[in-house]
Amino acid sequence: MATLRSRREENLEKLRLLELELSQKRLKQEAIASRLQERYQQSLEEFRQALAAGEGPMDLGIGEIEAELARCQSKVAQFQDVNLGAIKEYEQLKTRYDFLSAQRDDLNQALEDLQKVIRKINRVTQDRFLETFHAVNEKLTEVFPRLFEGGTAQLVLTDPDDPLETGVEFMIHPPGKKLTRMSLLSGGEKALSAIAFIFSIFLLKPTSFCLLDEIDAPLDEANVTRFNNLLRIIGENSQIIMITHNKRSMEFADTLFGITMEQKGISKVVSVNLARATTN
Repeated sequence: MATLRSRREENLEKLRLLELELSQKRLKQEAIASRLQERYQQSLEEFRQALAAGEGPMDLGIGEIEAELARCQSKVAQFQDVNLGAIKEYEQLKTRYDFLSAQRDDLNQALEDLQKVIRKINRVTQDRFLETFHAVNEKLTEVFPRLFEGGTAQLVLTDPDDPLETGVEFMIHPPGKKLTRMSLLSGGEKALSAIAFIFSIFLLKPTSFCLLDEIDAPLDEANVTRFNNLLRIIGENSQIIMITHNKRSMEFADTLFGITMEQKGISKVVSVNLARATTN
């Protein structure tokens, strides 16, 4: 009996030791499961299922697994603090980006529309310029010979390939002389050439009134006569008002207005209707 009791006590002691060891291993298992859940957000059961499915590092040794674990831990340790306001900041920046993108698209569209308008204006301007340019040249062929009793004159483009940026030269060919630029003419010829050019433009689109201020001053007597004959043609469609001191020009006028000063500091207007006087 003593022997049985001794064995029974020994077995009970072994059982208590095994239960204690089992309890310690369960505590270790729970600690390991807690660490796994904390570090990898997976339970121990999920790791077991992954290993059973062949998704885990089954072919790696303990050393390799520990090295990989150390590498991952080092990588995690390098992570900086999480910016909790990043999402809100992203939304604000995205809203700002969308607004600026819309503004950029509007500006690009406005720029494209403006370029279309500029191209249209350039096209219309070029067509009208060339049309007027040729029309003035045609009128010059009529007006210039009247003033010079012969000769020719024409406008020439310095850059015919770019009408919007080109310059314009006034080429003169007086009778008996070489073709030359207007700047190389004498004073009287310059004045007469300028009159021919101005009247050529005026005849294209005549106005109700034409005001001239001593335009005949540089002209000699013969040129004044030709000039006034041209004024008669212009006067058919426009009323001409000319300031002059030339007696020959006064003879062509229908009405004269003179300013006299019979008394010092007191001006007086004197008028003469030559057309009525001639009729009478």
